[in-house]
Amino acid sequence: MDSSSVSTLWLRGSLVWLLAAMGIGLYLGITQQFHFSSAHAHAGLLGGVWAGLLSYGYWRAGGDKPVAGAGIAWLLFNISVAFHVFALFKVMAGNPAWGMILGVNGMAMTAITLWIVTPIWRRLV
Repeated sequence: MDSSSVSTLWLRGSLVWLLAAMGIGLYLGITQQFHFSSAHAHAGLLGGVWAGLLSYGYWRAGGDKPVAGAGIAWLLFNISVAFHVFALFKVMAGNPAWGMILGVNGMAMTAITLWIVTPIWRRLV
């Protein structure tokens, strides 16, 4: 995939996450389950805002050169964010066993993000 296609993919993912965060927020507000707000915030910030920033990074890096592994990175990132939001719901619901899984997923998400940012960084330098 070239940078333009990757940027579009990330932007679409960002919009889906922002809509999902809005939906979660509406649900939490209507049902008055405000103690789950951390999961709502992570869906919006990690999924929506961060994916939008990565979309901008790919667009800014530009070029017609293919971006190696961009589709796989996008898929892994989105699966990781979805799992993170789910695990946060489980922890906030009173299941502390998910806390360790949440930490491991956070480290995996950091590694995935570094993998994504590296080709962008190289093109911007």
